[in-house]
Amino acid sequence: MEFNPSLRIKLLSSVDPGSLILFGDTYGFCIVREGDPAKQRAVIRYDGTAFQYEVGTWPHVVDFGKDYTISPDLATFDPNVAPEPNGTLYFLDGSPCLVLPMGPSIGFVNLTTGSISSRSSWPILSGFRSWRAGVPIDGELVPLIEVVTDGATFGEGDAFEPEQH
Repeated sequence: MEFNPSLRIKLLSSVDPGSLILFGDTYGFCIVREGDPAKQRAVIRYDGTAFQYEVGTWPHVVDFGKDYTISPDLATFDPNVAPEPNGTLYFLDGSPCLVLPMGPSIGFVNLTTGSISSRSSWPILSGFRSWRAGVPIDGELVPLIEVVTDGATFGEGDAFEPEQH
């Protein structure tokens, strides 16, 4: 038997960090703090304005694994953006990252590894202000998380306009 999309129901503690998950009625990502010897799992979820870090006990989550697709809106690319916890998809050290509020500081979540870390400094970042994360169902991307800048519609903008000759 095969599920479409591919999914498993697991305890959060057995989910691979970096996986796209459904916990309760919310989609998010499973993460672990960098350097945590216990490798305690936590989740981050998008609340419509920023990603929020949550540690909790969810008896079971739906695990879509790490084979999800991130689809950035090319029209919202910013080659020189300051890190803010606003949902922007950043690229740090070649990996897609999110920025989370962490008390008086910020934390960087590497979506490839699922690890969250803090840094005292960082290089100039680039990123996409609008993007989606989803899973393929019957050959189509079904977005489960959608981050869209104020007043924008995903997929609209100059990057999606045909060239005029």
